[in-house]
Amino acid sequence: MSSILIIDDDVALATRLSIQLEQAGYQVKTSTTLAHGEELVALFQPDLVILELQVEHGKGWDLLPRLVDTKPVMVLSRLSLEEEVVRALDLGASDYIAKPYRSAELLARLRMQFQISTRISSVDPLALDPLLTPEPVSPLDLSPLPSSEPVSPLDLSPLPSSEPVSPLDLSPLPSSEPIIPLDLGQLTSPESTETGAAQPDFNPGPRFQPTTRKLEPISRRRQGQRPQSDDAQEAVFMDEAEEQALLRMPLPAATPQSPLSPDLGSSEGSISAQLRAERLRRHLTLVHIENELKIRMYYLQAMEDGKFSLLPRGPTTVPLIKRYAEYLGLDANMVIEAMRAQGFNEAVTPLPALGGRPVPRSLPRWLIPLVAILLALTVSIGLIAFFDASFFTRLPEFVMALWNQLRQLIAGT
Repeated sequence: MSSILIIDDDVALATRLSIQLEQAGYQVKTSTTLAHGEELVALFQPDLVILELQVEHGKGWDLLPRLVDTKPVMVLSRLSLEEEVVRALDLGASDYIAKPYRSAELLARLRMQFQISTRISSVDPLALDPLLTPEPVSPLDLSPLPSSEPVSPLDLSPLPSSEPVSPLDLSPLPSSEPIIPLDLGQLTSPESTETGAAQPDFNPGPRFQPTTRKLEPISRRRQGQRPQSDDAQEAVFMDEAEEQALLRMPLPAATPQSPLSPDLGSSEGSISAQLRAERLRRHLTLVHIENELKIRMYYLQAMEDGKFSLLPRGPTTVPLIKRYAEYLGLDANMVIEAMRAQGFNEAVTPLPALGGRPVPRSLPRWLIPLVAILLALTVSIGLIAFFDASFFTRLPEFVMALWNQLRQLIAGT
């Protein structure tokens, strides 16, 4: 049974990992400190060590070089950067797994490590190096080999030749047709002869013959007429000449204004829906209209969605709507009236500091209780005067008697 030592300061992870390894058939020991881990390596002699480099604030880096000299070490660490993995492998770690790890992958890597260790231990080191097992060498036998027949001396005389060898014939090969030298002068063709211009007579063959196609007028192409060509095939894409001609064409003339639907209350007949329908009928995009009219796209979208509160406030809103309506060929005044009927309001109330209507003033809060108290005193005095008119004549005597009693109380204390 293979033995494994786990050195990790995460007690929960080390406990769970030890249970998994024991269920897989390994004998496991755990340690949470480096000193205790080194003692277990000396006493327990595990077959493999699983080390966390961050034990005791990264001191596992110091323990790794000492462990790899005696045991294979698999690093199972929270560090996952490329330079940290390369550093650990350079220090001698046999494998590196970053947390969080997958249990099946960890067990597979452990099996691979133990298989490699088993293969290395089963190989005889003497069989790997033939120099360690020298074989006895017999002395060299220099005695002459036995020969049944005497050896005749080597015959170096030239071989007989039946026919003399003729010298090499370097004369040119016979040719049935004379070779015409290449004329690099200017060659003329029948067409160049007629026009009087010297043109090279070069016929590259039917594959390289240039094809020319006469461009049909754009007006005929728009009317649905097919272009006249030799192969009677219409081009799939517009060529560069037609594209440049289309770009140079002036904008279409203003079309008569489209009547508005009288049913503006329904969602289908709202002015916003009519604006969108007219734009789609003309195959126009919001980006194209923004570039033409210099109106922000979100203002155009607000008009088509009926969100008039997103339009700018002030005197510039009505001209903006008129420009968009006239561009679509609609009656601008009717569009504005329809928008006003649906809640659009271009009026803006200026702030009081900018000359607008002042904010209405309100009474202070302390004034209402004061008025209530004064009203209660007035009612009380009126009731006393109504029921006992002589109360006010006796009031100074009552006040003086009350003051004398108060002075006696103060003096007695």
